[in-house]
Amino acid sequence: MAAVVDSSCLIFAAKTPPMLDWLVDHFGRLYVPKAVYAEVVEEGKKRGFAEIGIVERKFAAGVLVRARAAALAQDVLGPGEAEALALAKQKHLVCLCDDRKAHSVGSALGIRVVSLAAFLIFLARKKNLPVLALEKCLNELVENGYYLKTADYLAVLRAIRIA
Repeated sequence: MAAVVDSSCLIFAAKTPPMLDWLVDHFGRLYVPKAVYAEVVEEGKKRGFAEIGIVERKFAAGVLVRARAAALAQDVLGPGEAEALALAKQKHLVCLCDDRKAHSVGSALGIRVVSLAAFLIFLARKKNLPVLALEKCLNELVENGYYLKTADYLAVLRAIRIA
């Protein structure tokens, strides 16, 4: 199994141990479109972001893989989201993306789009990770700037706890 990852998911997963490891454990391989690589790795290096070292190690290990896809013909998404959705459609894979517009576009195209928060709920339902570890990860995501409305945060927390 594999998945396609967009910029925000890759950045927040790298900033929030052990989220990136959990994604890799579940999906095995994460495909990174050209525009996502440019935004995360190339721009991240220029700006000196600490999480880029983690991302580069995952590329070196072969669990993050660069991939090409023609972007979707649309005008509502950024290049990373557009290429991630196009690649997911092309390869018939899940697209890991937190952008609401990308969720709408992906759903309309028959692409399964999963947010990091939804992935945490999925892990809770599988019951192979302790609830406290999942709660801690959710809190670290939010502390690192991952945006969730208060009601959404509480809903995710509740879903993790009752899974």
